[in-house]
Amino acid sequence: SYEQTLGRTQNTSHGPQHPAYDMHLSGTGDVVITDLRATESALVLPTALKGRVTVVDASGRVSIEATKEAGEPLSLALPNETYTVRVVNKDGEFAATVTLDGETKLDQDNLRRVDPEKTVARGLSIEERDDEDDDDDDDDEKDPRHRRIPVSFGGGLRVEVPKQDVGFDALVTLGGSSREVHGNPIIGIAETGDLAVGMTLGDNTHFAYDMGIGFGPGVFIGDNLQIGATIGFGLSGITGGVLDFAWKMPTEAFVVLELSKEVRPMAYVRQSYIFSSEARQNGSKTARWGDEGEAGAGIRFSGTLDGFLYGSVREMANVTYWGFGIGAIL
Repeated sequence: SYEQTLGRTQNTSHGPQHPAYDMHLSGTGDVVITDLRATESALVLPTALKGRVTVVDASGRVSIEATKEAGEPLSLALPNETYTVRVVNKDGEFAATVTLDGETKLDQDNLRRVDPEKTVARGLSIEERDDEDDDDDDDDEKDPRHRRIPVSFGGGLRVEVPKQDVGFDALVTLGGSSREVHGNPIIGIAETGDLAVGMTLGDNTHFAYDMGIGFGPGVFIGDNLQIGATIGFGLSGITGGVLDFAWKMPTEAFVVLELSKEVRPMAYVRQSYIFSSEARQNGSKTARWGDEGEAGAGIRFSGTLDGFLYGSVREMANVTYWGFGIGAIL
């Protein structure tokens, strides 16, 4: 069994495994072990070859293990048989098949690179056996305590109507926003994201764009309530001088109530600092900090009903926009 285990594992990613014997001997004197087998052939390893050499016979048993340094040939006495010679060194793992008949020299050109067999190191859990190289994030997601509560209002249609006269009737955009809290309770990670493009409708038509991302802490309160707070960066604007291009730093707080896996209402408050556009700075009377303010509430459905509805109000450049968003409900 020793030779079989050694032969079966000598080409694995964790290296050959050497079973240990548990022996209990009593008495006096030396223990003499003699191998009376005669050998009629020899395998000669060439001068340039170096590395850990393992010779395996046709039955899969390891006949010889040796470590060879370059500089001198090495002769290994073996019975006439066909063997697999495996060499491991800094260049990788290589193997060749050789049949002995008298003194036979191993031709290094016959060694072909082989991939080590994937194995599981002792002590790994069942989950770790699936992929030992998973990063910390993947390992966290396998934790039974890990939770992920997403609420996406993306992939829908949003219509915003300006309260003041700004030369167009409505701002229509496609895309939307997403919010998520994930991690192990009680403290996790909150993420927000926005990606929307569209146009103004009415007397004047202009291109509109809005994108951003944010990260921060998330808190799990009981089994159904999640709160997130994020800070991030982004950009937005409406062409034609309607809303100057500007870099922004949005800060947001949101709350998600998980009524069930299929129904998740949420509400949010966002206030953004504006850079690179003086015309958009101090553009919200309701913002307690920052230059623009926004608030909204909605509900996300999944399962049989897959979609969302939400309403919002936001102030940009001293103009108030009342908005309504909808995603496909199937």
